[in-house]
Amino acid sequence: MAPTTITLSLPVADQRTAPYRRGRFNFVPLDPEVAWRKLLATCYLINGSDQRADWMANLLMLAPLGFVVTGAFWPRGRRLRWLAAGAALCCCLFLVIVIKYLQLFFPPRTVSLNYIEAQSLGSLLGVVLFWASSDRLFPALRGVSRPGRRALLIACGVYAVALLLFYLFPLDFALSAEDLRERAAAVPNLLLS
Repeated sequence: MAPTTITLSLPVADQRTAPYRRGRFNFVPLDPEVAWRKLLATCYLINGSDQRADWMANLLMLAPLGFVVTGAFWPRGRRLRWLAAGAALCCCLFLVIVIKYLQLFFPPRTVSLNYIEAQSLGSLLGVVLFWASSDRLFPALRGVSRPGRRALLIACGVYAVALLLFYLFPLDFALSAEDLRERAAAVPNLLLS
């Protein structure tokens, strides 16, 4: 499980940290203490609905990591599950903060509480999804390795969930009353087109 966790962490760190300019990293030297103060002074940005898809992508990006890290800590017994989930969430949050700190060295990366919030919630979502599915997930995975109809049903279920997520992406939900009114007004045109 540890190699999977590391494998999931590297693309997240690379994608979120280092923008490329002319095929090279855009590293800007910064005093580590100044960078730390900048991180502590990170503010919440007021974004319009045009940023919602980016926020949702940040949320979803960390959900698989939260899921896998929780699986790495997951005990066989039920008593220590709270501790395992807490440890997994702490590891994910630590990674989020480290990535945000490193982004300060690679402008023009945006470091805001919006993205810290989204990625933290994504990590929490992954932890919760693992916890909710673990009692059914492990027996189902054992069923996949056996030939027959059960493996096909499991594969079809995974495909259906993946397809549903694909159709919902970028998960552009209404987050305000004004957005909801605009969406509701557009429904008749969508249904009749």
